Amino acid sequence: MKLEKPDIYGIVGSAFFCGIVLLLLLLIYLPGRAAEEAGIMISFGEVAEGGGNQPYANEPNTPNQPPPPPSSQPTVHEYAMTQDYEESLRIEEKKRKEREQQQLEEQRKNEQRRLAEEQKRRDEQARQDKINQANNDIAGAFGNSGGSGSGHSQGDTRQGNPLGQGTSNGNSWSLGGRSLNGTLPVPNDNQKVEGRITVSIRVDKTGKVTQATIGTPTNISDPITQKAAIEAARRTSFSAGNNEAEGSITYNIKLR
Repeated sequence: MKLEKPDIYGIVGSAFFCGIVLLLLLLIYLPGRAAEEAGIMISFGEVAEGGGNQPYANEPNTPNQPPPPPSSQPTVHEYAMTQDYEESLRIEEKKRKEREQQQLEEQRKNEQRRLAEEQKRRDEQARQDKINQANNDIAGAFGNSGGSGSGHSQGDTRQGNPLGQGTSNGNSWSLGGRSLNGTLPVPNDNQKVEGRITVSIRVDKTGKVTQATIGTPTNISDPITQKAAIEAARRTSFSAGNNEAEGSITYNIKLR
């Protein structure tokens, strides 16, 4: 069958038209289909365990990047705690220095007291040495009056000694700041005893003995002899003074 030109033109036109439509369909349908298939993403190794980088929260589609470095600036709470700690250290250091200063001050005061006490003892010793030296000088100048050896020799070898002590009739006395008026009365005893009796005395402002008791050292226990010594002490007279004074009289009793 022989086709006419109009028929041929119609067939060619239809084929051309179909080709155009097919091409358009390919251009429209295939890219959309590829886009739909490409929208389904499956991750194989994007989590931390798989060695990938996990996107940050609230940041979808963020490319892989390292986490931000930690801030070197302290927070407000940490700064307040640091300030409190430093303030506590300063207060503790101040208290420690105050305690050390107090200890040093106390040590200095103790040392001053110790030096003052030592100086006082040295002064007292020096004063006593002077008194002893004066007594020795006086004893060497006047000597001791002789007697029969009975302990009742007459005379006063250191009568009126301003040093507050002396000997008389073979006996001795000691009364600070006072001197002896006359001589020491001797005990009126008839006992056959020998030894020493010390009588502790108290003297009023006028120099009168107001109190007499047996003191130490005493090695005679005979009550009659002790009573005679107390009576002799009460008969003793001393110089007057501004206040009462306490001292002692020592009687050396020897066999007649």
